[in-house]
Amino acid sequence: MARDPIERFHESYRVDPSGCWLWQRAIEHKGYGLFKWDGRNIMAHRFAYLAFVGGIPAGFLVMHRCDVRACVNPEHLMIGTEQDNATDMCQKVRQARGRKNHTNKLTEAEVLEIRKAGGGTTAIGRRFGVSAKHIQLIKERKRWGWL
Repeated sequence: MARDPIERFHESYRVDPSGCWLWQRAIEHKGYGLFKWDGRNIMAHRFAYLAFVGGIPAGFLVMHRCDVRACVNPEHLMIGTEQDNATDMCQKVRQARGRKNHTNKLTEAEVLEIRKAGGGTTAIGRRFGVSAKHIQLIKERKRWGWL
C-alpha cells in the first residue's frame, strides 16, 4: 500500500529559522524541490500549494514570497502570472545584471569608461564591439543604470 503523500511530504523538509520549509529531497537544476506524486515528479512547492492552499488556475505559477526556491512553506507561496513573476523579480532586483548576465559583452569598468569617453557613439561602439545605439543607451543611463 502506498504511503500517504502528505505524510511523505512532511518528512521531506526541515524548518529554517526564517520560517522557510527547506526541501531536503530531490532538487532540480534551478534549485526547486521535486516531489513524486501519483507516479510523476512535480515541483514540491506546487504540491505544497495544491495540498494546503488550493488549486492552481491554468496558466498561473506558484511564486515564492521569500524568494527561496527550495522553500515549500505554503504561507510563503502565492499564485501569479508570468508577468507577476517578472515584475516581482525586477522590484526585488533579482534579475541577472552586469557580468552575471551571460549575454553582456561589457564589463562594469568598460561601461564606466564609455560614460567618460568623448567622441561619437559609432567610434566608441567600434572600440568596444557594441552598437552605437548601445553606447547611446549607456550614456543616457538606460542601460547599466545602476552604475
